[in-house]
Amino acid sequence: MNETRGLWLDALERCCRPVIDAMAIGELKQRLPIHHHPEAGPECSRTYLEAAGRTMAGIAPWLDAEVDSEREAEHQRRVAEQLRQSISIGCDPDHVDSWSFVGMDQAIVDAAFLAQALLRAPKSLMEKLDASTRQKVIDRFTSLRARKPHFNNWLLFSACTEAALCALGAPWDRMRVDYALRQHEQ
Repeated sequence: MNETRGLWLDALERCCRPVIDAMAIGELKQRLPIHHHPEAGPECSRTYLEAAGRTMAGIAPWLDAEVDSEREAEHQRRVAEQLRQSISIGCDPDHVDSWSFVGMDQAIVDAAFLAQALLRAPKSLMEKLDASTRQKVIDRFTSLRARKPHFNNWLLFSACTEAALCALGAPWDRMRVDYALRQHEQ
């Protein structure tokens, strides 16, 4: 591994390790307390889905990338395993550390980042999800259909979760995807 790549991997490790380690053992809510104004609304409950989805979406391309170093390949495997465990915990509505997909519309946005991670790392994440976790993800993404995305770039967020549902082999709403793409073109 060259020196520059090593520096980038060290940066990835410093930025992502606290979130990944906490998610993988079901302690994200414990380790990432939310401090907000007493009058703040319930959207703060989405902080954990936001942290999870954006972290995973950011590192997903690296998870499926071919690497020259066995050390780096082992690192990829370890992180991917932790993220699959995190998805299982985060999408389990009965787990104390589950991510909130209900309530405020912001979940449409944050879930799309999780969907992007699955789509960007199909070999490391999506294809290796066990059947139970796969169904949990499908159920959570499907639950988002109860809310209408705002008429802006949120249409694409909604389409992203539908694309992930398709990739997961679940029924997906072609109309949401088509509508988002047509509006984006306009």
